[in-house]
Amino acid sequence: MAEFNLIQSTDFKIKELVIVSKYGKIDISSMFEEINIYDSVFSTCVTGNIIITDAIGLSDMLLFDGTEILLVDIDKGGDFFPLKRSFRIYKQSNRKDINMTGETYVLHFSSEELIFSNQQKISRSYNTTYAEMAVSILNQDLQIPIEEFKGVFDSSIGVKKVIIPNLPPLEAIQWIAKRAIDKNNSPTFLFFQNNEGYNFCTISSMMEREPLFTVNFGAKNLTDSIGSEIVGARDVRVITQFDFIKNTKAGVYSGTFFGFDPVTRTSVKKKINFGDHYENSSHANQNPNLPVLTNRQGFSNMQMNNSRQSFYLFQTNQSNSEYIKEKDPTSIQKEDDTIKYVFQRKAMFQNLFGQRTRVVLPGNFIVSSGFTLNLQIPKRAVKSENDDLFDKSLYGKYLIIGTRHIIKYNMHETIIDVVTDSTQKEFVAANELQQKQYRDNY
Repeated sequence: MAEFNLIQSTDFKIKELVIVSKYGKIDISSMFEEINIYDSVFSTCVTGNIIITDAIGLSDMLLFDGTEILLVDIDKGGDFFPLKRSFRIYKQSNRKDINMTGETYVLHFSSEELIFSNQQKISRSYNTTYAEMAVSILNQDLQIPIEEFKGVFDSSIGVKKVIIPNLPPLEAIQWIAKRAIDKNNSPTFLFFQNNEGYNFCTISSMMEREPLFTVNFGAKNLTDSIGSEIVGARDVRVITQFDFIKNTKAGVYSGTFFGFDPVTRTSVKKKINFGDHYENSSHANQNPNLPVLTNRQGFSNMQMNNSRQSFYLFQTNQSNSEYIKEKDPTSIQKEDDTIKYVFQRKAMFQNLFGQRTRVVLPGNFIVSSGFTLNLQIPKRAVKSENDDLFDKSLYGKYLIIGTRHIIKYNMHETIIDVVTDSTQKEFVAANELQQKQYRDNY
């Protein structure tokens, strides 16, 4: 068979699109209207749906009941990354007649592990690191061989003694990720599936990855190179640029953690500001997205520690208890470090989402959550000869947090959401005296 080659960047070839049911294999490559495939750093599994136009009575023939398998093999040609994987169909919805002989409906599918995970619960004691717990659950409870762990797995610090509170395996790993801390005391672990496989890693390690490519925002069709066309943006939208109030309420700039220990009847209070969590993680660009503003009391936004307050159980003081040292000394070394993640995690993710952009690209299966891209968005202004060509407020390296592959009969597009908590802009302090004078004299 001759090798398939792209003519346009949105081209593709379906090598196989079949449903495997109790009655055998059914080719549906001529029946689908649209395929959507999703992945996200906040989703444990790859999911999707397929819109079917049915004029052969497939629903009556197969009697869909959640036992069906969907096989997908889509080629992009040449050296471009293909998609070949199997899914479980778990739901049929939006079933509507279009005429006397045809109907449409949507089949929803996901990775097999999502079904298997929801068929069981974990209520088990662990005495190891959080990262090792995640590996154990994937291997023992979901029966995924370790050699098939093809994603990124970061190590977490500290042996912990915990009991998983009766959760499905995939939800249990998410519960673990929210508590895990890396060697730099950064609490940004995420558990998700992308085109590589399952990942248990931090925002820092994802930000340190080399960009897949630099997105081209220039004029299209200027070259004959499909390679340059496939990395060209078809559309770009800025979802969020900044939100000072939301960042303030989330504790991005400052806040206070209050911990209390019912065993020793002690409490702790820790003030936390922007530098405490920003400086212990890696970032894609040179400067933080950080405004500095002095309020009417003469304090900056990084000194207002009542902006957000977190109250949570806290165990560190137990290491000073003579009774616990005598009766249960091992528990002291395996305490949960709530002071290191309860407040910081929310603040760090809010800061990460402070700058979020959505880009539409020609279909490209190599693009997936957890990877990085460079955006060089042009300046939207009349330019003189010596002007910078790029918009510095959007320029830089971004992390992909979600993708949607849209496959129609004549087009394949990829929609990505990218975020960054840093910028290539120069840091410019506010001229508050001048601003105050303008305001007061207005």
